Order: sequence, then structure tokens, then C-alpha cells
Amino acid sequence: MRAMGRSESLEMRDRVQHGMRVSAIRRETGRDRQTIREIVTAAAPRADHGPARVPQPRFLEPYTEYIRQRTQDGCGNSVVVFDAMRTQGYPGGLTLVRAFIARRRPVATPVPVVRYETPAGRQAQCAGAAFGETEAPDGTVRQRWAFVYTLSYSRCLYGEFVRDTTQDTRLTCLEHAFAHFGGVPAEILSDHRRPMVWAQPRGGPVTGHPRFLDFARFPGFVPNAAEAYRAQTQGQGERPLRYLRGHC
Repeated sequence: MRAMGRSESLEMRDRVQHGMRVSAIRRETGRDRQTIREIVTAAAPRADHGPARVPQPRFLEPYTEYIRQRTQDGCGNSVVVFDAMRTQGYPGGLTLVRAFIARRRPVATPVPVVRYETPAGRQAQCAGAAFGETEAPDGTVRQRWAFVYTLSYSRCLYGEFVRDTTQDTRLTCLEHAFAHFGGVPAEILSDHRRPMVWAQPRGGPVTGHPRFLDFARFPGFVPNAAEAYRAQTQGQGERPLRYLRGHC
């Protein structure tokens, strides 16, 4: 390993003074933990009354006001700020700049989500997703799909694996779910796949697939689709898919 220069040692000590952990410094520099600890220990004040150690300059101090101004102006990208500082003569590394900005970045407040509940028999949710590949007896590798159907009130789940996502397959899966539970809910909330939804622009009305609308009239349920680009509206349909991925 190459010898450590004075500038690298100074920067390493400066990182420790700014609260950076030894493990993070090791990842950044590639140096051994023991080497880093020895350099940090050597820079620490001694208990005896020997000659006073000359304090080393901190690389960030001349640039802290500049960083604050950039972040106040809306630039929170550490790389952009770092590149600008390098043109001004900043001798340190990106890690120090990133840590300094991170400590001053405002914490985003999560948007509260109102839990949506339905009475018994009111709604069911269905969804589908790709589930890896499977090999047929003849050696052909084909995509495998999962279909899940969840009763919104009780969270009772029905699911099956299928070989395609055609409309015939999706409608057959729904018939299997009706037979499994022995009934049909008043409403079925589906995902946005083409077998169910013809079109659903952001913020616009849902256009159901004509054949799916005809299918819904026979058992008498109201077809609906989850709000586009908002996964929370179909959590009861998506969570079973995550469960299957973790247990199948």
C-alpha cells in the first residue's frame, strides 16, 4: 500500500474532528482501521506537559458560510457544491462536504395517510405481478405470474400462479376467487392492467375495459381501479404480493 502523505493524514484527522466514524473513513480511504486509529491517537492532546501541539487547520472552516448560502439558495447536492468549492481552492474531500450538508438538510415530514376501511362484503381488491421464471417439463422457460384477491374487511386472501396476464386468465382467476369465498363483493378494486382498465390518465377519470364491464354485470359487482400513481389506495392488494415473494 502506498505511503500516507501529510495532506491525507490531516484530512483524516479533520474527518474525525467533524464526527466521522473510523469505519466510514476506512471505506472512503481504503486504509486499515488500526492505521486510522494510530493517526487519530497521535493527533490527540497528550496528558503530559510536553510541547504543545500546533493545531491543524480545518479544511471546511473557510467554506462553511459559502455552503450555508448554497443550501439556503436551494442547492442541496453535495457533489455540485463540492465541485464549486474545488474551483475556489478547497483541499479537502467530498465526504466532509456531504456530512456538513446532511446535518443541515431539513427532515421531510411524512404526509399522513388516512386508513381506509370497508364493511364486510363491501369490497375486494385484486392485483397481479411477475413472479420470476419457471421451467416446463419440455425444458421451455416461461414467465410466471401471481394473482391475488383480498377481501378488504377481513384481509382473507386467495391467490394462484398463472402463465400469462391475458384478460381470459384474469377473469378466470376472479371466478376461482368467487368460488373459493362463496360470494361476490359489492365492489372490486383492481390494478391498472389492461385486462381491467382501458385508460386512466393522472388526475383523470377511469375508463374500464368494455369486456371487464360486461363481466362485472353478470355477478353484479361494481368494477373500480386504484388511483393512478398512488400505491396506498391498493395496499390490501399489493401487500399480499410482497408476502408471497417472501414465503414462496
